[in-house]
Amino acid sequence: MNRRCKAKKKSGEPCRAVAGANGLCNLHGIPTRPAELGRRSGRSRRYVLPLEKTDPELAPGKGRAARLIKHSPPHCLAVVPRTNNEV
Repeated sequence: MNRRCKAKKKSGEPCRAVAGANGLCNLHGIPTRPAELGRRSGRSRRYVLPLEKTDPELAPGKGRAARLIKHSPPHCLAVVPRTNNEV
């Protein structure tokens, strides 16, 4: 079983992969296969840091509001007068 794929690469060279029953390799025989493999690879290589590591102040947890107030500069805690538009 030394048959080669009948398809050509973008560069014009013949594909060197082993062909299946239809004369094409696994990649060229199934048109949606390359996109699926790229999607899988991208998802497996994706690394997202947990919110606790990137910004602990915004991480959900007990006492979040108290921590924000405790660590706020004093000028941010000044009383703001209400206007007639606010309820």
